[in-house]
Amino acid sequence: MKTRYNPTLLLIAVLLLLGACSEETALPEIGTETTEYHVAVVLPLDDDNRARWERTAQWALENIESAQKDMGRQVRLTLEWHDENESDMSRLGQELATRDDVCAIVGPYSSSHAQEMAYQCAKTYKTLIVPTASSAELVRAFSSRRFLWALTETDISQCEVLLAKAVSYQARRVALLAPSDIYGQTFSDWFAFQAQELGLETDDILTYTAGNRDDCIEQIMTGNADYAICVPSGMEDVQAMLESNQRHSGNCPRLLFSDVAFNPQLLNLGVMAQNAEGVAMYAAPESGFEIAYGLRFGETPTGNETQFYDALMLCAFAAADCMQRQNEDMNDALARIVDNSHPRLITWDEEGMEREFTGIASGNYYNIYGAGGELDFDKTVYTNVLQSTYCNWVVNEGKFVIQDFCTSDGSRRSDASLAGWNWKAQMEQEFNDTPSGMEYAALGGHWALLVAASEGWTNYRHQADVLDMYQILKNHGYDDRHIILIMADDLAYNTYNPTAGEVRVSPDGPNLYHDISIDYKLGDLKPEDITAILNGERSERLPEVIEGSPGDNVLVFWSGHGLSGEFVFGNLPEGFTNELMGTTLRQLSQERKYRKMLWLIETCYSSSVAKAAIGVPGVLCIAAADEKETSKADVYSTELNVWMSNRFTSTLTEAIREEPQISFRDLYYRLVRNTIGSHVRVFNEDLFDNLYQTGLGEFVTVAPQAGKD
Repeated sequence: MKTRYNPTLLLIAVLLLLGACSEETALPEIGTETTEYHVAVVLPLDDDNRARWERTAQWALENIESAQKDMGRQVRLTLEWHDENESDMSRLGQELATRDDVCAIVGPYSSSHAQEMAYQCAKTYKTLIVPTASSAELVRAFSSRRFLWALTETDISQCEVLLAKAVSYQARRVALLAPSDIYGQTFSDWFAFQAQELGLETDDILTYTAGNRDDCIEQIMTGNADYAICVPSGMEDVQAMLESNQRHSGNCPRLLFSDVAFNPQLLNLGVMAQNAEGVAMYAAPESGFEIAYGLRFGETPTGNETQFYDALMLCAFAAADCMQRQNEDMNDALARIVDNSHPRLITWDEEGMEREFTGIASGNYYNIYGAGGELDFDKTVYTNVLQSTYCNWVVNEGKFVIQDFCTSDGSRRSDASLAGWNWKAQMEQEFNDTPSGMEYAALGGHWALLVAASEGWTNYRHQADVLDMYQILKNHGYDDRHIILIMADDLAYNTYNPTAGEVRVSPDGPNLYHDISIDYKLGDLKPEDITAILNGERSERLPEVIEGSPGDNVLVFWSGHGLSGEFVFGNLPEGFTNELMGTTLRQLSQERKYRKMLWLIETCYSSSVAKAAIGVPGVLCIAAADEKETSKADVYSTELNVWMSNRFTSTLTEAIREEPQISFRDLYYRLVRNTIGSHVRVFNEDLFDNLYQTGLGEFVTVAPQAGKD
């Protein structure tokens, strides 16, 4: 990882070789001890970008060296370059993560490549500094392990900035076009939620692959949106979007591009690029980096060179801290460097670096104002920047013109952690606090239908959440005869499970896979069977059903994936649709198969199905997400490499454990304030009951019942 230069040996070498040295030869100063730290740089090194990365690196290294010129003990960074576009990220990550001579990795550029690298670095806690990768899933999954250091906010913030720009242009209806990869996922997950929070109406949200990209572009260009947020995965996508926009000129949305389009290659498109516009992470105007860059190189920085410069600076500071403490833990050193509880501020330039190096040598640290702005990191896990500066750029006469600067709006977040993840919803439903006028028979019994409608290891959270709800109901008096449990049952003894026979909803939580009675494997059923089970239609194939009566309350908890207008059902081509939901509820109502019925739904776009309950007496649906929103996973395990729970459900189960008699009104407010990234929706409350006076206790807590036959 490092090489030490002994000052005595250096002096002897200087005296022996003095006559052979030319005037240009740079020699270490007498009495200086230099420790070398090896950094691997993984970035796209095509012709358009390599020169920019290399010149920025050279500038940073020169400043790092000059800032230590008067110090007796110095650090030197040596860079090893890797082209991420020509490398197998998994193989390269495994190699670099296990090399003792590599103290840190800077890069990769793209979120998908950074994810592959992070999987490998998590095994050895190798320091991984990602200057540009900004996927929310990447940061959330790995930040708590404190080896991944993200120098930009997640694309939750970039999506917000893009939509805010549309608002400033008086947009009313917006659309999203994003790739179906980890980079595009953040935008597609948060777009509808943020648009609603900002008072915009959502038109289309389209995710594209290489096979359907052009069709998706055409659909956006011929849609009804005023503005389209375009998230390209590469410059080929940018060109295709601009070409389509020109063909439909005057009759299509105005385009706003994400940061990928802020690339020198865009200018190569000539007249086609004229007036192209977007936002991108950029140098903070107060830092002076943009001006200094222009004076040095004669142009404005692009391609996230700002964050790359800051990454190398942080590597040097952490290396100096390790040298002073005589240890090799770069992650602990970085945590000390970016603690941000230090009393004074230094900047990214040579003078500022000199103060920080001097401070590190004496155990005194400074807050750092980097090229991209103040390097203010999350106070809990430290490993991600909480605020980025975005520029609004436009192409004019073959050049990028910076129109203005903006940052994300922190006031909409419940707290600052995880780089914008905790965005607090402002849009809430209001409920009538007057008697509902509904009359119900005396409460007789309780039934529950628990459905985990997905399968496979990657969907771990759905079955884990259903098992958690199952154990909660058992603890509150349900017996197995009155719980119908449907799941694939392919987790406990999955080859990926390091603890065979165990399923949990949190890393330190109890094993939920014990004393369970699974009634049906998901693969043995079809969506129509749900109707039959709820309606008590017992058969040889469906021996376990709900025998509901006019005095019975029925609870349905559904966890899985969703599409617009349906709950996905395993791998079947059609799921449990809005139409089937409506038919089922009306039939159950007509045949008096329940007293009250409560549906708790954890799927993406869940409101598009839950709204079928409107108009059916005695039914209440609580959905995790609005019609065009995704629900969000919660609690990532780097050991299992899966999400272990969902945010809506983890909030729900926590509420049940803490206050099982909670009113529906209070439950809603608890859910809406803690379910991040989607709007929890309640349907049909007018034909159900007063939500202030009724609550979960009617469905969760029951007297002991007879065992299963």
